[in-house]
Formats: sequence, C-alpha cells, structure tokens
Amino acid sequence: MFKLYIFLKFKSSSSRLLSILLGLYLIGLLLVFRTAYFGMKLVFEYGVGLKVN
Repeated sequence: MFKLYIFLKFKSSSSRLLSILLGLYLIGLLLVFRTAYFGMKLVFEYGVGLKVN
C-alpha cells in the first residue's frame, strides 16, 4: 500500500490505472490469506511439521 501511495503522490495517473493497481493488490491480499488458511489447516488438522512423541 505504501508503494501505491508513493506512486499516486508523485505521478499523475488515470483512474483506470488506479483501478488495475487496486485490483492486483486485492488479488495478492486474497492469495496471502488463502495460503495462510491452508497452512493453518495442514498444521492443526493433519499435524504436518509437528513432532510425534
């Protein structure tokens, strides 16, 4: 988001470019949350990466 702020502050841009950038940031954010969800599921449901005593 900081990169987007700097880009908008120092360059004149169209609303279409802004929409594309925001869309890409949202897709990236959703992918990060999806990865975290499946990582949590692997650890807590299946015990992947845990030592078995």
